[in-house]
Amino acid sequence: MRSILLQAPDSHLDAATIAIIRKWDVPETAAQVLEALDCAVYGGGASDFMMKVLNILLQSAIEDEKTTYEDVCKVAKATWRTLPPYAELAVLINSPDVKNVLTHLRKL
Repeated sequence: MRSILLQAPDSHLDAATIAIIRKWDVPETAAQVLEALDCAVYGGGASDFMMKVLNILLQSAIEDEKTTYEDVCKVAKATWRTLPPYAELAVLINSPDVKNVLTHLRKL
């Protein structure tokens, strides 16, 4: 699935989300999918279709790992949900100063 998502046009997935997907294991873990989904949600970087695809992948990975969404969220809170601040990234993306966005993305 990773290779298919990486071929998505820019109008469906933004560069920040694609960068996260590039790091996925094969097969991807639920935590990895949730991180991409968080980036897409808070950064506004995915089409509705891709949001649905990522949600389906997340549910599938949760079932495969025999875990729960709550347990996956604990991993999220321990790692990327505190760093980097995706809410801050969303504000930057909506700002007129694109250079600030690019600088922030390079720090990720």
